Amino acid sequence: MTIKLLCVGKLKAPKLQQTLDEYLKRIRHYTSIEYQEIKAEKRKKTERDEFVKQRESEHIAKYLSPQDVIIALDEHGTQYSSREFAQCISQYQLRGDVKRLVFVTGGATGFSSDFLQRADLIFSLSRMTFPHQFCRLIFVEQVYRAYTILAGESYHKT
Repeated sequence: MTIKLLCVGKLKAPKLQQTLDEYLKRIRHYTSIEYQEIKAEKRKKTERDEFVKQRESEHIAKYLSPQDVIIALDEHGTQYSSREFAQCISQYQLRGDVKRLVFVTGGATGFSSDFLQRADLIFSLSRMTFPHQFCRLIFVEQVYRAYTILAGESYHKT
């Protein structure tokens, strides 16, 4: 199973990119992982959020296949502890029919309701709001943590 992180917008801070790359490298010790950024939609000054969300959702859909399990990272999603998240990943791996587990981070306005309905799961990192730049880093660290938990390694302290 491949894990893919599909992100709307570009990671701009070189230090964050460097740290993100380090975690991606660590994760590859356990599983195949892809990281892809796609261009954020430009917003016109008078344009409503729903129109931007819809365009971004249509753009995101071009990078997904019908066989993908899609997990939207959204503030209104279900929250998991690190151990629960590890179990979630493990369950998808054990199914055997999941070739690609795609985690999607939306743009600044979030996802359209159509996209959220299409997602197989809606996942929240926290009830707190984080900059999109940090969410990517927090997420890849949690993926790494999940795999160390599943491997019984000492990275995750309880």
